[in-house]
Amino acid sequence: MESIEATCKDRRERTVKLMLDSEGRPYCRKDVLNGLLQAEVQRDSIEALGVQERNVDWEVTLKCMAELICLIQLQELDIKGKTALVNGIKKAAQRLRVFYLPFYVPISVIRQQLVRLGIKVTNRETGLLSNVWNVLIEADIPECVPDRM
Repeated sequence: MESIEATCKDRRERTVKLMLDSEGRPYCRKDVLNGLLQAEVQRDSIEALGVQERNVDWEVTLKCMAELICLIQLQELDIKGKTALVNGIKKAAQRLRVFYLPFYVPISVIRQQLVRLGIKVTNRETGLLSNVWNVLIEADIPECVPDRM
């Protein structure tokens, strides 16, 4: 019997993230499925399809790596007449919001801690002080992004 960790890893490797245009909201499963079918993704090659966040971030798990590679190579889909970006979940940019950071702690300290964890920080510092920061990150393993520091 396959371990839960191996099953999760296998499914994660076969999953892509779709970033839909917020102007096309609301989206439903049928809209996203129709966009995939128009892009010639076979219906029976889709294992799972669901909304991830804010009705604009969706995840699609495919049954085989060949279909996944074809979908990632498209880079874009048309969903409800709007462009949706296709990314692998491993390298997809994510927004990390850092709350309640004391003013005396520079954001560069947080950046250094994230880099030590293998997380790439892609946005630049503004030089302005704040206790809430929006940081764009890329992580190979989403689970390595800490909930607290």
